Amino acid sequence: MSDTVQIRCTRCKSAFRERAKRLQPGYSRQCPNCEVIIFFEESAIDKNVQKALLDARRLRRVLREQEEVKVTAPQPAVYDRTST
Repeated sequence: MSDTVQIRCTRCKSAFRERAKRLQPGYSRQCPNCEVIIFFEESAIDKNVQKALLDARRLRRVLREQEEVKVTAPQPAVYDRTST
């Protein structure tokens, strides 16, 4: 599963991706196409910013749950030729 979220620029409407870990309230990112700075705040009026923040929050939750499953899963016994 990819750990990136798609963001749509408010100005030029182009789409680009950013890691979900980085995309939190208070983060700002420059659009690679038109170079406008996008501020990611929960109080933002822009629906594209709100959607990106919500998608990032959901993706972080899913990734965290997957990590917990990996940690809690029992590790299989490893037998090598040196063990008796």
